[in-house]
Amino acid sequence: MPLVGTVPLRIMNRAAVTVTDFDYKFSIPTQNKAGGYGQIGTAQGVGTGTFSFKMRARQENGLEFPIEQITVGEVPINFPMGLMRYALLGCVVGEHGVTVAQAEGNTEFTINGVFREFKRTK
Repeated sequence: MPLVGTVPLRIMNRAAVTVTDFDYKFSIPTQNKAGGYGQIGTAQGVGTGTFSFKMRARQENGLEFPIEQITVGEVPINFPMGLMRYALLGCVVGEHGVTVAQAEGNTEFTINGVFREFKRTK
């Protein structure tokens, strides 16, 4: 199954209908170790992850996920990719902001944060 089309994101175990531009990155610092006789091995550190998404305000009832709910404590985020399901565990929001384009009538909230673990759940 090709990885094309939309990714139905879930935040706080609810479908995230108004969320756009979801992005995550998980990196594990690695370093080659070498001595006078060549390569010794590879050192690997602790992995860290970041995520971001935008959320559009709805005219009738405001934000789908109120800022005060998603900026306190850990926020579960999960999503499918093809036939597999994945989760970002230990998500904590560290930054949020708003962009308003008055002429277009467009308001977007930007949410950025960190997570502890990337895990396949199914």
